[in-house]
Amino acid sequence: MKRVKINMFKAWNLVIAVLIGLLGYSCAQDEGDNPVEYGTPSAKFVVKGNVVDSVSKQGIENIRVVMNVDTTYTDTEGKYEVSTYDMPTSSGYHVMFKDVDGKLNDEFNDKNIDVDFKDIEFGDGGWYKGLLLRRLM
Repeated sequence: MKRVKINMFKAWNLVIAVLIGLLGYSCAQDEGDNPVEYGTPSAKFVVKGNVVDSVSKQGIENIRVVMNVDTTYTDTEGKYEVSTYDMPTSSGYHVMFKDVDGKLNDEFNDKNIDVDFKDIEFGDGGWYKGLLLRRLM
């Protein structure tokens, strides 16, 4: 009797394994150029610009620029670039400009700018939706 039960369980295990295998095979699709992807769609949002003196039009160095979690500082010509990866449904970011060396740039007033990424087309239908760029200042 014990041997009959063992053989019956082995038979059911085989039937279940075959059914699961067929189910997995039947769910697989040939996507051609668009393979099935897992995870979260994303896009790289980039803001570039130049911080310049309003009178002399010379670049201002060492201004801290913060967008989302990315922080950078302007170079000797006042140029900067900040970026973040986010869901492609995001369309706006708050960018903060702050003078951190005080004495050298005492004429610079801290500034906050809202950057909107509107009317944009995302990528080619894949999860990674590409690079979105805005230039400021």
